[in-house]
Amino acid sequence: MQFSREEQALITETLKQRQAWLSKTLPTLEGEQRSRAEQLLGQLKTILGKFQQKAGSASEPQSGSDVRILVVDDDEYCAKLLVAQLEELGFDNVDMAKDGQEAINLMYDTPLPYDMILSDWNMPIKNGLEVHSAMLAAERYDNSQFVMTTSITQASQIREAIDHGVNDYLAKPIDVEALQKKLQRFFPNVKS
Repeated sequence: MQFSREEQALITETLKQRQAWLSKTLPTLEGEQRSRAEQLLGQLKTILGKFQQKAGSASEPQSGSDVRILVVDDDEYCAKLLVAQLEELGFDNVDMAKDGQEAINLMYDTPLPYDMILSDWNMPIKNGLEVHSAMLAAERYDNSQFVMTTSITQASQIREAIDHGVNDYLAKPIDVEALQKKLQRFFPNVKS
């Protein structure tokens, strides 16, 4: 049976949650229940290994629709403009968040992780670096890309973002050709 990339990610996430729950519950179990839980944990580990190996060897997204993107910006006009640019390039699987806290909530509440997060730096509640920290804290985002989209152009602040582990940077106003180059770099099999 073949699963789509999204289905594989959902199955893997579900199995990880079940494994975490069993690991947490195991110390409270005794006798036959404990033995059964240990057996299930072993089976889950084997199955997860197979899914993760398959996901690791699976081809990269082939179309922009396969790439899940989260745009984070407190300026609604900038966010909608960036979404329109992404759609123009064929990337139409896009969600928006109006501030860092909403972005973090979306990142953790969505059943499938985002492949890329395009985030403004200066926002109310949580800034772009805090959104990036939340992404780094979640194992499900290990293979995701984080691009800071901001009007900050001071070298010291760009260096801070790079030191923080941000994958790349786009200066506002965002040029569609520069955006296309970043997308091609991160998703080389997607033709836009």
